[in-house]
This record gives sequence, structure tokens and C-alpha cells, in this order.
Amino acid sequence: MEHIDILRAFDISIDGEQSLESIYAYAPVYRFNYDDQAEPGSEADRDWVLKRTGVRSTANAIADWTSYLVSQGIGSVAPTQYFGKNPRCFLSGKNDTEENWIIYPFVRGIPYKGDLVQIRSAGKLLGEIHATGMDRDFKLKVNKTVVAVDEKEIEEDIKVVIQKIEQYFPEKLKITQEILTFYCQRYLKEVLPKLLKISLPLTNCSWDYKAANLIYQTDTSPILIDPDHGGRIPRMYDLATALLLFHCDLSSAPKSMFTPGEWVIFLDEYKQYIHPTVEEQKTWSDLLLCAWIDEALWLLSHFPEGWADANESYYLLSLLTTDLSNFSLQ
Repeated sequence: MEHIDILRAFDISIDGEQSLESIYAYAPVYRFNYDDQAEPGSEADRDWVLKRTGVRSTANAIADWTSYLVSQGIGSVAPTQYFGKNPRCFLSGKNDTEENWIIYPFVRGIPYKGDLVQIRSAGKLLGEIHATGMDRDFKLKVNKTVVAVDEKEIEEDIKVVIQKIEQYFPEKLKITQEILTFYCQRYLKEVLPKLLKISLPLTNCSWDYKAANLIYQTDTSPILIDPDHGGRIPRMYDLATALLLFHCDLSSAPKSMFTPGEWVIFLDEYKQYIHPTVEEQKTWSDLLLCAWIDEALWLLSHFPEGWADANESYYLLSLLTTDLSNFSLQ
């Protein structure tokens, strides 16, 4: 179904000649206004977002989880009931597969600049989300351990990364090869086998926590606007992923990972809500490497637009070459 047809299926009247353009480059995310004649200040008098949901978990699980977050005063979008049943499942005309679509309120805000106030408030929000999700899973997809990436996939990803470095940062080729060899060997021979045997505390996570998926209404009040990859995973794994990817794919963000000092500020606020266990502290460096292989290496090898961008490429280089030992849980 075309996006116009999906809106009509939600009983939303859209002019037949009206065309919607995605507001996000890498996924279908459509902003629309339902009723130009709505009474000012009424529920209808606002903009909305139509997007896909249920990437890992079911659409209803995402809806129940986010609705609970909002009911607890946590900064997140949740599906509106203004249009009736939401989310809804539709059959894609392209490949006859089911697609889940959801409507959220459109959230206005200010740009993320990477200042310390914004970083602190992002750590606070992640801590709140994790703390709120410890006791109830909402039938989200459960992943009890780190994500295991097999050797063949790692080797293929490394080849792509080497090609990108040769093309864009040839002076970094030697250090890149050394880092990738070290990470790969340590991951496959030591870290992954160990962590697959360890049970760590799980919680409900967006599994994609980064500045690009937040809207700052003010510098101290971020809202999670993309919970749709959510699942129930080890909370420190989600924290490690946030450390690595927080400045990914956002033009206003600094073109590097957090500095160690910024990480301390983010982490200190997070730890107001979550207190890492002894086991989590002992395995942190291993968790961080697993998240790097799973999330960072995948991004480095599957983001050609980023490497070609004069600004984003420096974030990718930072993600590749930053010394992970500088980021502890202390």
C-alpha cells in the first residue's frame, strides 16, 4: 500500500492530489496535518507522524511499552488513539508481506548540539527508561545475551571498512588494520564465548538510543521519538550501544563519539536510576567490544552515504579508531 492509502485506512481524509514526503532519509516517516479546519488547541489541531513499527518486537508490544512509559511520565512518544486502532497491520503490495504502521504525535524541539546539559539529560532519560522496564516485559522480543556475529560476516564487513578507509582516509589504513585484527580475534576467541554463558540483568530498551532518535523540547527535556526497534536485552548492552552510536547520523551533532569527559557526565546521570551490578562492571569492557562488533562494525560497513559525507565521515573515523578502554563504568 502507498502511504496515502495507509492514511485512508486509518480513516484519515487526505486530498487525492496531496503528496507526502518522508522527513527521514533512510526510512519512511511521514509528517501530516489531519485537519486544517480544526479548532485551535484541540486534539486535531496538531501534526502527526506515520511510520513503520515492530522492527524486532511486535507492533502491539511496542505500543503497550511506550504507552506505559508515557503513563509513568517518561519522555517518549506513544501511539495516539485519536484515529482508532493504532498500530495497524497492512499487506505490502510490493512483496505480499505484512507491514505494521503507527501514528505518533509530531514532536517539535530544538537542535541537539552536543552540549553538556543535553548530554546529561540524555543520560537521565536512558536511566529512566531502563529503570522503568525492569519488572515488566510487555511481550517485547527478549534477547538474553549479547548478539552473536559469526566470523564470516565479520570478515566481510572488515573488507568493506578497509575499502572505505583506503578511499577516504588512506593515512589511517595501518592503524585501522591493526584495530580490526585485534578486535576480531579478541571477540571470536575470548569475549563472545564468555559472554554467551553469562546472564546479565535485562530491561526494556529502544535498542537504538541516539541523539537522532531524540527530540529536545528544551535542553533538559529530550523525548524518545523512535522506540520502534525496541526489545528486552541486557541493559549494559544497550548502554554500550548508546555510547558508541549516540552521535551517529545527525548533522547538528559533534562529528565524533563522546569524549571520556562527556561519557562521565552521561553515565553519572544514568547511574542515578540504574546501579550496575558487580558482574556488569566486571564484564563492561567485553560488553562494549560485543556492541562494537554488532552495531559499530555493521554501521561502518553499511553506511556508504556516511563515508561520502564530509562531516559524517569524521564521526565514522572516530567510531573506528577511538580507544574503547577510555570508557569505564566507574
